[in-house]
Amino acid sequence: MEHYWISTRDQYQCKKCKFRTTLRSGTLLHGSQLPYYYWYFSIMLLTSTKKSFSALEVQRQLGYLYYEPIWAMLHKIRYAMDKRDDNYQLPDQIEIDEGFFEIVSDKED
Repeated sequence: MEHYWISTRDQYQCKKCKFRTTLRSGTLLHGSQLPYYYWYFSIMLLTSTKKSFSALEVQRQLGYLYYEPIWAMLHKIRYAMDKRDDNYQLPDQIEIDEGFFEIVSDKED
């Protein structure tokens, strides 16, 4: 499939059928008007630490005026991260960084 870039519309167009698509089409960013930088920054923020960030904190760090688009973006990112985890099953042995465990015996004394 041969295509070319239409810079005035930020789209690719097929030379044969004239179908147009964007870089966001079919991805997590589909339908979003937020800049790519906001997505990249938010993904980096959510994946670089064990702590979570609220939409309000991300909004503040980005300096964005509206809360709802940031909340929706983070919701999509977290949903995608959760769905990706469903594809993997832990092996018989796992390594844990931190944890608290209680040993419960099946035997009654």
